[in-house]
Amino acid sequence: MSVPDYMTVKDLAAKLKIREETVRHEIGEGKLPAAKIGNGWRIDPDDALAWIESRKVSHLTDRRKKVDLPRDPAAQTFALGKVAS
Repeated sequence: MSVPDYMTVKDLAAKLKIREETVRHEIGEGKLPAAKIGNGWRIDPDDALAWIESRKVSHLTDRRKKVDLPRDPAAQTFALGKVAS
């Protein structure tokens, strides 16, 4: 049995150009599998790839709050907080 080349939190963070805290958070949330070896975490590269794949989105979503405005223009002005002149 051969031992795969595990990555440290620092390795993965550097490779993905993200903060080490982000990697540790994902491990703590159980979203990124890792093994505690000594006083550090070790991550299987296959698990890291699976984690990245799980975070992919198929399309961009508009996260802005959608507001249903009244049909009446005067009411729209009021709803948007504008002062009619």
